[in-house]
Amino acid sequence: MARPRGTDASGTTTRTRILAAAMRQIAERGYAGMRLADVAVDAGVSLGLVQHYFGTRTGLLQAAFEAGTEVNLRKAREIADGSGPPGDRLAALVKWGCADIDAADGSWEFWFEFWLAALREPELSLKNRAGDAGWQQAFRTVLTDGIADGSFHPGGTPEQIAAKLVTLLDGTMLRRMLGSQGADDDLDWAVAQFVRPAATSS
Repeated sequence: MARPRGTDASGTTTRTRILAAAMRQIAERGYAGMRLADVAVDAGVSLGLVQHYFGTRTGLLQAAFEAGTEVNLRKAREIADGSGPPGDRLAALVKWGCADIDAADGSWEFWFEFWLAALREPELSLKNRAGDAGWQQAFRTVLTDGIADGSFHPGGTPEQIAAKLVTLLDGTMLRRMLGSQGADDDLDWAVAQFVRPAATSS
Protein backbone atom coordinates (compact mmCIF):
# COMPACT_ATOMS: atom_id res chain seq x y z
CA MET A 1 0.00 0.00 0.00
CA ALA A 2 1.41 3.40 -0.97
CA ARG A 3 2.11 5.79 1.89
CA PRO A 4 0.33 9.17 1.90
CA ARG A 5 2.09 11.83 -0.11
CA GLY A 6 4.56 13.85 1.91
CA THR A 7 5.30 11.18 4.54
CA ASP A 8 8.39 9.06 5.16
CA ALA A 9 8.60 5.34 5.99
CA SER A 10 7.74 6.01 9.64
CA GLY A 11 4.61 7.94 8.68
CA THR A 12 6.09 11.30 9.72
CA THR A 13 5.06 14.13 7.43
CA THR A 14 7.72 16.18 5.70
CA ARG A 15 6.31 19.32 7.30
CA THR A 16 6.60 17.81 10.78
CA ARG A 17 10.18 16.73 10.10
CA ILE A 18 11.12 20.23 8.99
CA LEU A 19 9.49 21.80 12.04
CA ALA A 20 11.34 19.43 14.38
CA ALA A 21 14.60 20.29 12.62
CA ALA A 22 13.86 24.00 12.96
CA MET A 23 13.30 23.59 16.71
CA ARG A 24 16.61 21.79 17.07
CA GLN A 25 18.41 24.44 15.07
CA ILE A 26 16.87 27.28 17.11
CA ALA A 27 17.87 25.53 20.34
CA GLU A 28 21.41 24.96 19.05
CA ARG A 29 22.13 28.16 17.11
CA GLY A 30 19.67 30.62 18.57
CA TYR A 31 16.76 32.44 16.97
CA ALA A 32 19.02 34.84 15.06
CA GLY A 33 21.42 32.11 13.94
CA MET A 34 18.94 29.66 12.44
CA ARG A 35 19.31 29.31 8.66
CA LEU A 36 16.96 27.60 6.24
CA ALA A 37 19.88 25.72 4.69
CA ASP A 38 20.84 24.22 8.07
CA VAL A 39 17.24 23.22 8.73
CA ALA A 40 17.09 21.49 5.34
CA VAL A 41 20.23 19.48 6.08
CA ASP A 42 18.96 18.56 9.56
CA ALA A 43 15.60 17.44 8.18
CA GLY A 44 17.16 15.56 5.27
CA VAL A 45 15.27 17.53 2.62
CA SER A 46 16.13 20.11 0.01
CA LEU A 47 16.20 23.83 0.69
CA GLY A 48 13.53 24.22 -1.98
CA LEU A 49 11.22 21.89 -0.07
CA VAL A 50 11.63 23.94 3.12
CA GLN A 51 10.73 27.06 1.16
CA HIS A 52 7.81 25.25 -0.47
CA TYR A 53 6.23 24.49 2.90
CA PHE A 54 7.09 27.67 4.81
CA GLY A 55 8.11 30.31 2.29
CA THR A 56 10.45 32.51 4.27
CA ARG A 57 12.66 32.14 7.34
CA THR A 58 10.13 34.19 9.32
CA GLY A 59 7.34 31.87 8.23
CA LEU A 60 9.29 28.83 9.40
CA LEU A 61 10.20 30.43 12.72
CA GLN A 62 6.61 31.34 13.50
CA ALA A 63 5.38 27.88 12.49
CA ALA A 64 8.02 26.23 14.70
CA PHE A 65 6.95 28.24 17.72
CA GLU A 66 3.29 27.46 17.05
CA ALA A 67 4.03 23.74 16.72
CA GLY A 68 6.12 23.65 19.90
CA THR A 69 3.43 25.48 21.83
CA GLU A 70 0.74 23.09 20.64
CA VAL A 71 2.76 20.01 21.63
CA ASN A 72 3.32 21.33 25.14
CA LEU A 73 -0.21 22.58 25.69
CA ARG A 74 -1.76 19.37 24.37
CA LYS A 75 0.18 17.40 26.99
CA ALA A 76 -0.68 19.94 29.72
CA ARG A 77 -4.39 19.72 28.88
CA GLU A 78 -4.21 15.93 28.87
CA ILE A 79 -2.72 15.97 32.38
CA ALA A 80 -5.11 18.62 33.69
CA ASP A 81 -8.21 16.87 32.35
CA GLY A 82 -7.13 13.44 33.61
CA SER A 83 -9.09 11.32 36.05
CA GLY A 84 -6.51 11.12 38.83
CA PRO A 85 -6.65 12.99 42.16
CA PRO A 86 -5.93 16.74 41.87
CA GLY A 87 -2.72 16.36 43.89
CA ASP A 88 -1.35 13.77 41.47
CA ARG A 89 -2.33 15.85 38.47
CA LEU A 90 -0.69 18.94 39.96
CA ALA A 91 2.53 16.98 40.55
CA ALA A 92 2.41 15.67 36.98
CA LEU A 93 1.94 19.19 35.59
CA VAL A 94 4.92 20.45 37.56
CA LYS A 95 7.01 17.50 36.37
CA TRP A 96 6.02 18.12 32.75
CA GLY A 97 6.67 21.84 33.11
CA CYS A 98 10.22 21.15 34.28
CA ALA A 99 10.93 18.26 31.94
CA ASP A 100 14.09 18.35 29.86
CA ILE A 101 12.16 17.34 26.78
CA ASP A 102 14.03 17.06 23.51
CA ALA A 103 14.08 19.69 20.82
CA ALA A 104 11.55 17.85 18.69
CA ASP A 105 8.99 18.83 21.33
CA GLY A 106 10.63 22.10 22.31
CA SER A 107 13.69 22.09 24.57
CA TRP A 108 14.12 24.81 27.16
CA GLU A 109 16.85 26.35 25.00
CA PHE A 110 14.22 26.64 22.28
CA TRP A 111 11.73 28.32 24.61
CA PHE A 112 14.16 30.88 25.96
CA GLU A 113 15.05 31.80 22.38
CA PHE A 114 11.33 32.17 21.72
CA TRP A 115 10.90 34.51 24.68
CA LEU A 116 13.85 36.67 23.63
CA ALA A 117 12.42 36.96 20.13
CA ALA A 118 8.97 37.75 21.52
CA LEU A 119 10.43 40.79 23.27
CA ARG A 120 11.08 42.37 19.89
CA GLU A 121 8.43 40.95 17.57
CA PRO A 122 4.76 41.77 18.28
CA GLU A 123 3.40 38.69 16.50
CA LEU A 124 5.56 36.35 18.53
CA SER A 125 4.65 38.25 21.69
CA LEU A 126 0.98 37.50 21.02
CA LYS A 127 1.76 33.82 20.45
CA ASN A 128 3.72 33.73 23.68
CA ARG A 129 0.84 35.26 25.61
CA ALA A 130 -1.54 32.68 24.17
CA GLY A 131 0.79 29.85 25.19
CA ASP A 132 1.19 31.27 28.68
CA ALA A 133 -2.58 31.56 29.01
CA GLY A 134 -2.91 27.91 28.00
CA TRP A 135 -0.46 26.82 30.70
CA GLN A 136 -2.27 28.86 33.32
CA GLN A 137 -5.58 27.35 32.23
CA ALA A 138 -4.20 23.84 32.78
CA PHE A 139 -3.18 24.74 36.33
CA ARG A 140 -6.51 26.49 36.97
CA THR A 141 -8.36 23.32 36.00
CA VAL A 142 -6.46 21.23 38.53
CA LEU A 143 -6.64 23.89 41.24
CA THR A 144 -10.39 24.30 40.79
CA ASP A 145 -10.90 20.54 41.09
CA GLY A 146 -8.66 20.39 44.16
CA ILE A 147 -10.47 23.22 45.90
CA ALA A 148 -13.83 21.64 45.10
CA ASP A 149 -12.93 18.28 46.67
CA GLY A 150 -11.01 19.77 49.60
CA SER A 151 -7.54 18.67 48.46
CA PHE A 152 -6.19 22.24 48.27
CA HIS A 153 -6.57 25.29 50.48
CA PRO A 154 -4.74 28.02 48.54
CA GLY A 155 -4.43 31.57 49.78
CA GLY A 156 -5.95 33.00 46.63
CA THR A 157 -8.15 32.27 43.64
CA PRO A 158 -7.28 29.55 41.11
CA GLU A 159 -6.40 32.33 38.65
CA GLN A 160 -3.96 33.97 41.07
CA ILE A 161 -2.30 30.73 42.14
CA ALA A 162 -2.02 29.42 38.57
CA ALA A 163 -0.16 32.58 37.55
CA LYS A 164 2.22 32.18 40.50
CA LEU A 165 2.90 28.53 39.71
CA VAL A 166 3.70 29.20 36.05
CA THR A 167 6.01 32.03 37.10
CA LEU A 168 7.71 29.73 39.62
CA LEU A 169 8.29 27.01 37.04
CA ASP A 170 9.62 29.41 34.40
CA GLY A 171 11.98 30.98 36.92
CA THR A 172 13.19 27.56 38.08
CA MET A 173 14.01 26.53 34.53
CA LEU A 174 15.82 29.78 33.80
CA ARG A 175 18.02 29.27 36.86
CA ARG A 176 18.60 25.64 35.85
CA MET A 177 19.64 26.75 32.35
CA LEU A 178 22.11 29.22 33.84
CA GLY A 179 23.52 26.60 36.19
CA SER A 180 22.47 28.47 39.32
CA GLN A 181 23.15 26.57 42.53
CA GLY A 182 20.08 25.07 44.15
CA ALA A 183 17.84 25.83 41.17
CA ASP A 184 15.69 22.76 41.85
CA ASP A 185 15.95 22.69 45.63
CA ASP A 186 12.61 22.27 47.38
CA LEU A 187 10.53 22.92 44.26
CA ASP A 188 7.79 20.60 45.52
CA TRP A 189 7.85 22.41 48.88
CA ALA A 190 7.51 25.80 47.14
CA VAL A 191 4.55 24.58 45.09
CA ALA A 192 2.91 23.29 48.27
CA GLN A 193 3.18 26.72 49.88
CA PHE A 194 0.99 28.18 47.13
CA VAL A 195 -1.50 25.33 47.13
CA ARG A 196 -1.52 24.30 50.82
CA PRO A 197 -2.57 20.65 50.38
CA ALA A 198 -5.11 19.46 52.93
CA ALA A 199 -2.62 17.09 54.56
CA THR A 200 -0.27 19.95 55.52
CA SER A 201 -2.75 22.75 56.21
CA SER A 202 -3.47 23.80 59.77
